[in-house]
Amino acid sequence: MTARLPIAQLLDLGALDCARGLLVFLAIVAPIYLVMRSLVRLTRIRYGFVEDPVDDGPELRICQRCGNTVMELDFQHCPYCGLALPVPTVPRPAEPPLDGPKPDAPGAP
Repeated sequence: MTARLPIAQLLDLGALDCARGLLVFLAIVAPIYLVMRSLVRLTRIRYGFVEDPVDDGPELRICQRCGNTVMELDFQHCPYCGLALPVPTVPRPAEPPLDGPKPDAPGAP
């Protein structure tokens, strides 16, 4: 018979003992975690620390025939198959005129 060290006897846990310990740990910690997470979320909403939604940019236009995405707003037809594209619902930003006097410039009418 071999003599075992006392520390080895403490670490000699069976699979059932480990599973039982894990279940008890989860039964105690999981509800506490869920309550704390909901309290933090409600506090953020109450005091206005809600994250702003991410701006994804302009709406994508997808060709009905070939399924490719057309990123350019100027295109009226699909560059891949030639099918007419739907009109974008988001208006283009107004571009300043390239020539002519600016309204703030001296000498502008």
